[in-house]
Amino acid sequence: MKMRKIAAAAMAGALAVSLAACGSSASTGTTATGEAAGSAEATEAGETGFTVQLGPNPETLDPALNASIDGGNTLLTIEEPLLIIDENNEVQPGQAESYTVSEDGLTWTFTLRDGLKWSDGSDLTAADFEYSFKRLASPDTAAPYAETVVGMIDGYQDAIGNPDADGNMTTDPDWDALNVHASEDGKTLTIQLSYPCSYFDKLAAFVATAPCSRPRLKPTAMPGAPSLTPSSATAPT
Repeated sequence: MKMRKIAAAAMAGALAVSLAACGSSASTGTTATGEAAGSAEATEAGETGFTVQLGPNPETLDPALNASIDGGNTLLTIEEPLLIIDENNEVQPGQAESYTVSEDGLTWTFTLRDGLKWSDGSDLTAADFEYSFKRLASPDTAAPYAETVVGMIDGYQDAIGNPDADGNMTTDPDWDALNVHASEDGKTLTIQLSYPCSYFDKLAAFVATAPCSRPRLKPTAMPGAPSLTPSSATAPT
């Protein structure tokens, strides 16, 4: 558990650094190409815009498979998790307009904002987040941050096949066993933890938990990407 806390703190720090980096180039007014000066002139002319620090091309745009800060910077410009971390390292609403935590710290309920859409105009609902969390836990996905991000969620061990001390699966993995459920109206997402995790709000802001559009995923995009076939009748569609 201590290692997970350290990893979570490191991820939160990385998020803060990346956000600060995005803001710093605009505030200093200097870039290698001199584009910031042009942006300042455009702002003075009444136009608006923003400057983003990207870095090298990311290896993947799949939130579950990304393992680099550069990739995370890119993903944070095109994806938004349930919550976000602002420039002051404070948790703010993201795709979720609010959330509640039960007194025992085990049940986290996120209420999504109204009118969420994918870029093609289709509805983005809590079911997309349910699918994305469960896909993150699936061994077939081979997500580098899976245990760190969702390892405290109830049902995680069943999702990964209840590995023994040597890491060998003792049961068939059942990613649908992860205790993450969307409401029928697609408005709320309920996550049940196995034990209290005070920093789970930070994890809900980590880019690995950003929603994935299941019909648009390409299973051959990267090694280890899972099949798009549901593992059970109750898998999000």
